Amino acid sequence: MRTLWLGTLAAALTGSLAVASARADGIAQRVVAMRPAPERWQEVGWRSDLATALAEAARVRRPLFIWAMNGSPLGCT
Repeated sequence: MRTLWLGTLAAALTGSLAVASARADGIAQRVVAMRPAPERWQEVGWRSDLATALAEAARVRRPLFIWAMNGSPLGCT
């Protein structure tokens, strides 16, 4: 009787560990898929000089996006 009980307990634990492992793998895959590519922001053509940016935008015939703000970037003004 004791052997039957231990065998049943071991099977239940093994099954629940396999399900938990599969869930953890699925969550890890979703987290990796949602993360942005590292250092992707460096691929953007940032320019700190407006005159240079305007000349380059005219040369490549593309619009110029200007990000301007007033105050703290954290909103603590």
